[in-house]
Amino acid sequence: MNVTVKGIYNKSKIPPITFTSEEMESQFALRLVNDLEGTGRWRDFIFIDELGQEWTKKQFQKLTEEIEETPQNVTI
Repeated sequence: MNVTVKGIYNKSKIPPITFTSEEMESQFALRLVNDLEGTGRWRDFIFIDELGQEWTKKQFQKLTEEIEETPQNVTI
């Protein structure tokens, strides 16, 4: 699944800045958000899927875990 990530960059001497990424695969999006959160200057991440559905980080992590558990390419 491809997603776009939105987040807010917040540093004390400048006003908050909203960041929007390019579309990327969900696994890379989660890695990106984890790296950015580690700086302590990023917050309020939203993941937007290909259909325009918005997810918080917690919701998106749960969704990707469910997708990984779902059987793929089932043949009967």
